[in-house]
Amino acid sequence: MDASTVLRVCSLAHVRRAMSEGGGSNGQLEARGGSVLVGTLRVAEHSETYTHTPFRIPCGSVVFRDHGTRDEIRCVAVGASATWFGSDTAVLLTEWRYVVAGSRVRGPTADAWSVLEVAAAPVLLAAGAVPTGVERPLSWWVKRRVFPELALEEQFLADVRRGKDGGWRSVLGRVRAVGPLMAAADGSDGVGFLAEVAGGSGPVAVLLRGRRFLGLFASLGIGDVLFVSDVRARRMDGVDGVDGVLGTSDEARAYRVDEFEGLGTDQIEGLGEIEDVQGASQIEDMQGTDQTPSQSQALTQPRGLVSYAGVVTRVVDAALGLYEVDGRHVLALTFWPSASGVAVLRAGTRVVAGNVHVILVADSANQRWELLRRVWPRSAEPRQALVFAACARTSVRVVGFDGGAELLSGGADLIGGGADLLGGVVRAAGGVARLLAVLDAFCKLQAKFPGAELPAAAAMRAALQLTGTDVTLSPHLFPQRRSACAEFLDHAQCATGGGEAAAAARIVPLADVVRRFGAWQARQAAEATPHVRVAYATPRDLGLGGVALVARLRVGARGSVALEDATGRMLVQPTDGGGGGDALRPAFVGQMAAGHVCAWREWRVVSESAHVAGAPPLALVYAAVAAPAVLHADRRFGCGAEPCKPRAASSLLLFVHSRAAHVALQGAALRVDSAAFHDALRRREPLAVAADAPLTCVVSSGADAPHVSLVPGAAYVVCADAVAVAGGVARVVLTRSAYVHPVCAAVWQSAACVFETAGVVGVGAAAVRVAAADAGVVARLRAPHVHAVRDLGVLAAGSVVSVAGTVARRTIKRAVALGDPAGGNQAAVYETHIVLSGGGCSVAVFASLPSFAHPLGLVPGARFAVRDAVLCAARASGRPYLQATGATALQELAAPEPAAPEPAAPSQPAGPAPPRALCIAQLRRSSARRVALHCRVDAVELLRVSAACRACRQPVSALACACAALRHTTPASVAAAAVDVQCRVSDGSGVARLAVSDAAAMAAALGLAPPDVDALLLLAARSPSGCVCWTPQAGDSNADADADADADGAAAFVARAVSDSAALLVEGGVDAPAPPAARLQPLRLAGRTLVVRHPPLPLVTVRRALRLSTPALARHLLERLTTLRDQHPPA
Repeated sequence: MDASTVLRVCSLAHVRRAMSEGGGSNGQLEARGGSVLVGTLRVAEHSETYTHTPFRIPCGSVVFRDHGTRDEIRCVAVGASATWFGSDTAVLLTEWRYVVAGSRVRGPTADAWSVLEVAAAPVLLAAGAVPTGVERPLSWWVKRRVFPELALEEQFLADVRRGKDGGWRSVLGRVRAVGPLMAAADGSDGVGFLAEVAGGSGPVAVLLRGRRFLGLFASLGIGDVLFVSDVRARRMDGVDGVDGVLGTSDEARAYRVDEFEGLGTDQIEGLGEIEDVQGASQIEDMQGTDQTPSQSQALTQPRGLVSYAGVVTRVVDAALGLYEVDGRHVLALTFWPSASGVAVLRAGTRVVAGNVHVILVADSANQRWELLRRVWPRSAEPRQALVFAACARTSVRVVGFDGGAELLSGGADLIGGGADLLGGVVRAAGGVARLLAVLDAFCKLQAKFPGAELPAAAAMRAALQLTGTDVTLSPHLFPQRRSACAEFLDHAQCATGGGEAAAAARIVPLADVVRRFGAWQARQAAEATPHVRVAYATPRDLGLGGVALVARLRVGARGSVALEDATGRMLVQPTDGGGGGDALRPAFVGQMAAGHVCAWREWRVVSESAHVAGAPPLALVYAAVAAPAVLHADRRFGCGAEPCKPRAASSLLLFVHSRAAHVALQGAALRVDSAAFHDALRRREPLAVAADAPLTCVVSSGADAPHVSLVPGAAYVVCADAVAVAGGVARVVLTRSAYVHPVCAAVWQSAACVFETAGVVGVGAAAVRVAAADAGVVARLRAPHVHAVRDLGVLAAGSVVSVAGTVARRTIKRAVALGDPAGGNQAAVYETHIVLSGGGCSVAVFASLPSFAHPLGLVPGARFAVRDAVLCAARASGRPYLQATGATALQELAAPEPAAPEPAAPSQPAGPAPPRALCIAQLRRSSARRVALHCRVDAVELLRVSAACRACRQPVSALACACAALRHTTPASVAAAAVDVQCRVSDGSGVARLAVSDAAAMAAALGLAPPDVDALLLLAARSPSGCVCWTPQAGDSNADADADADADGAAAFVARAVSDSAALLVEGGVDAPAPPAARLQPLRLAGRTLVVRHPPLPLVTVRRALRLSTPALARHLLERLTTLRDQHPPA
């Protein structure tokens, strides 16, 4: 295209019309004949939905807006630049392609799938220099071209110089990952994105918030050089793989350095002087060298033991120990003994694996490869040439971390699941074309937003979810007579002298455990109790004696706890699994390490089944585990602190699961000089501990010492005689000959690999054994430290904590029915939202409480303690909240007892007894006739209001009273003659019925303002019957059109009352119910058979109702103070 070519500006509507008339070919219409498009480019801050074209624009999409018609279309820009998205910059598109949806998409919304592809860089123009409907040569457009990148480059260099002179921190490095973070969709300045930058010492995460960075987000790619000024360190929960996040301020700017081609050599050297922010500690190369053969050398000796050095490029499964090395080989640590300090590796880690077996994937007759195939995820089956399998003689060392290693996308593994699986996916997707379109979109999204390293099984599940197919991903496990670990290690090269190597094997897959348990259960004979049966299977019964169960512990959104690896998922029942009723055992040992990869030496599989008449059959299979050893700590668990290297025989104060966790007391370690402090500790005497206090430890331990877990939120004194403790909860571990107070602990099976480089100490995990303790220690273990609500800000997300506070409010989110759905009133598990307050702060608690197992009501004002709940953080706001699990308990700290009324004086008549504050669950057990309830309206069952004349008290109908002489027809003279309202209320502990017969109480219960009450009375006065009656079945009857109209008018008030669901304070009397007919319902819950009795709902006759708003509470308090003043006049 030369300068004399005449360009014709066409509108986007013209392009769409030409496409609909058949002007394109193969669903595409390209720019030809000098047709150009003029408009602006923008980035969608949130998902946008329209009733016209383009109908829907996803969040983060690039949108082209036509300059003349203001029509919009989604755009795909090749090689986008941040300067294209300026608010005062117009773009001239000379090479473009309009692509419509496929032939399967029909109808008026087909344009929603259309996209505009920009094949060449557009010409940038000033906003006021764009004519419409005029044909101009290319030279005319070139003269009006603007170059905003020059001003951007000058501003960039000025920011670099200002930062070096001003001293604020900046980041310069290559982008490794980019992900959207649309925190607010209301048009505020909360939008942004997260970029991981690798530069200098390691990768850091930078959060860029604000609309000014949206253009940079659309143009930033993996590998680009990014410069961000004025960054500040901050914590951000929910970001996996990084220790912290660097946030930008209001004055911060970000630039893509690759856009500035005119930078000189001196300017580039100046950029190199910018300080790289320390993002992660880097482990330098260790001393010593190993033989690292090439692939050709390894192929020549596949049967021997070799050493291999490479970079971990992908984590296939952390629990199974499967890693991809150098993008083509596999490192399998499945049968490696557990005594290792590098049990879990990260992507980008440089490792040297010594004495590993070389297995050829093509050699299907290899016995060890067949053993590996039993635990290998089918969706992630390797297609590489070599598999390096570890055995008892293998040593794996971390020699460094490659900060610039690219993470390989898992999209290529989506179609590697076999012909049967692929055929099912194709059929579910509606053809090969649709499947390829879905996979192409999935791979493009992974390339644009490569998040954390996901196993291929997770990517496979995500692809299957897109296509609507439910396929169980589990490998085919062949029957075997003895442990695969023993078979794998049974060879001459790895003989270690005895069966110790087989007993120390790391892993047995969960799918293999489930398969073995199913076969074992089928061989068992029927027990004498056919209705309720509990079966236990030990590892020896399953042929897995001496094998540890290794998996990652997950806490679900509703509090369920499960073990998970790439082969399957198994529920964990909240029990210790050890039996014996040991007082030192916590309720659930494994829950203390939620999110970690742990190894359980003590485990068994339990099956519970129940077949009770009148209830559906229930079956539950779960794992009971005990004595965990943490192999890999979740990076979101706790937080890092300054590295601490205590000298020999030092003592440290350790705060478990605390965000301020550091192995020091007020920043200083305790020195060991004498035995006085230790003796005082053992006598549990009060101590005033200061820095450099003398301390020594002399503790004995026995072989049969019970197991104990550190209670979250509590403080312990750790006494170690070796320099092997590092700062931060994620890196604090106990080594051999270490002791803990208030219990005296010794460590068994400690790590064999302890390395120290660059001031960082790494230690493998170990299990803790304790000696016998007295009653004071047992009491402290049973009653862990309870935090106040205001202390939650310094605790780490993922911790299991106990919190005490005052109930501010409670809302029932949903009721889940249990048992036969055809029955009447069901026992239910209420999903509740509780708000605890204390010290000027509040926290939300999400729990599921069964109504038949929790008789105490969480009424506002009551003091409660929530024990063993998981502390979480909201993704959008970061505010902490508590998530209850199966082991969570709610304990009432101070039950409000009603004060006994003072005896009345002989000269004064005895007044009525004050109402007693109760919850609904206590109504049946209480003898009080006047009660006060804090509740909320769930449903209105009846609303009947009749009108009367204020003057003569006669009924009113059709705006005329029954008094023939006076004929009072003014609407203002209408009053309420009779009110009958019946509604169903709840307070979290149960459900009750309210009967309201007073107009003022009706207005408070339904939330009606005085104009609403007048409108309801006027509606009754205009009715021919003089009454408005509404029931839930009123809309289903068509007998009387006028009655239906009146019911529709009252339905608006009822709907508002139910949707509002505000808190009520109800005072009234309790009517004794009639003897109910017995109705029993058997249920199977938590391993027990429960028989639930369904009594009728209690009925409360309301004498007074109060809407718990701020003015109403103030007025109620004033009335109470006035009453007390009248009862007790001053002397």
